Amino acid sequence: MKVKEVMVTEPIVVKAPCTRKTALKQMVLHEISGVPVLDKKTDMLIGIVTRKDIFRNSEETQLPLIMTTEPVTVDVDDDIKKAAKLMYEGNINRLPVLDGNRVVGIVTPTDLMGVVEKKGTGSVDDYVRGACVPVYEETPLAVVISIIRTTQVYSLPILDGSGNLAGIITDTDLFHESHIDEDVVISDLGIGSDEDKWTWEGLRSIMKLYYVVEKVELPDLRAKDIMIKDVRTVFGGTPVGEAARTMKRFNFGQIPVLDHEDRLKGIVYDLDLLRTLI
Repeated sequence: MKVKEVMVTEPIVVKAPCTRKTALKQMVLHEISGVPVLDKKTDMLIGIVTRKDIFRNSEETQLPLIMTTEPVTVDVDDDIKKAAKLMYEGNINRLPVLDGNRVVGIVTPTDLMGVVEKKGTGSVDDYVRGACVPVYEETPLAVVISIIRTTQVYSLPILDGSGNLAGIITDTDLFHESHIDEDVVISDLGIGSDEDKWTWEGLRSIMKLYYVVEKVELPDLRAKDIMIKDVRTVFGGTPVGEAARTMKRFNFGQIPVLDHEDRLKGIVYDLDLLRTLI
């Protein structure tokens, strides 16, 4: 199967030189986490920028100083095995797809979950990450956010006092409970009063926890107060195809894995399941 059969066509792009505001606006309007960057004169691919890149470099305003230059790419006629290998080995979630020198698509792990569902072999035991980061349900949110920032793991299983899985918290859940000094952020990002189409709520949704920590204040709550309690899980012996189907259906980037006693074994990510295609 070729990349062109699974890619998202007519990808959203930005053209440089430009500021981070241009990229952020496109991410918000189209609810995406990153965009290819093209040269304004030649339309050639010169980089890729994600929201993480932007907020890791919060002091920079010019996109060329923030983006990843020489991004990893695939060709429309490449086999999906090549795309899966590049994403898995490079821990990459967005691959620009080229037709000659033109960017004609984007392929992500989510785009390949349908293929994994049909062709994946083995069980999730073969792909689970035991080195996930579980957190006790009484942990204050201020500590949870520190754990996420330190480990750069953005999905944390929450355990009760008996060590059983009680819920899950992602950076999105935390950000919904956070407060940001809106005037400071709007000023920093250079957002004008005429920005009627990209609302503050849209900006919040894409920023998540990637802005500098001094501008985020969390309420005095515990992990159990905001965790998602109805957690979808799979068991260690679950076939890879079944796990991929669940992740695709609910648009999950990861899913907790339990043992036969309902104890947490780890987490399996969509990137992990791509190994079955390599």
